[in-house]
Amino acid sequence: MSRYTRQMLIKAFAELAQERPLNRINVSEIVSRCAVHRNTFYYYFDDIHHLVNQFLEEEKTRLSALSESAGSWEEAISIFVNYASENRKILKNISDSFSLSMIQSFFGDLLMNCAKKRLEAEAGSLAINQEDLDILSLLIACSVEGLIVGWIGDTLHVEPEAVISRACLLLEGAGSSILQRANELRDEPVT
Repeated sequence: MSRYTRQMLIKAFAELAQERPLNRINVSEIVSRCAVHRNTFYYYFDDIHHLVNQFLEEEKTRLSALSESAGSWEEAISIFVNYASENRKILKNISDSFSLSMIQSFFGDLLMNCAKKRLEAEAGSLAINQEDLDILSLLIACSVEGLIVGWIGDTLHVEPEAVISRACLLLEGAGSSILQRANELRDEPVT
């Protein structure tokens, strides 16, 4: 069996998930869109839940690579916000049908990795302990993930692009001073 067939199945699922809730999508519809036999689906996936997990993992890998090539914090975060905007229905359907924690974990992992890499790069030669880097990364990741997930779930009634853009303007240069402060406190225990 080919990787192409697997990708067709995932694409068919994503198209259906844009149209309706996951509890109204079945294996027969997915394989019908791909013109493959039902057994082909089960060659690649145990069930739709497994397919959803694989879909999110592949998207996470793709988005992570895109964010690593971003030139700024705002550009990196915009990659995730734009993805959420383009795929809001799919993400909302996954959240509603399986669990909100799947979407929180999806964006949380992406943002945590992005924040760590960007902070480490910005820190350069500063001696900052790993606990402080983890705390700062977590603070950034949770803040942005909360905005995105709240917007997807309709509990946040502002456009995340505008909030992120404004926050980046307000915080411009703050990263350097925070990292400098972390460098100064590197020998003090984290309590």
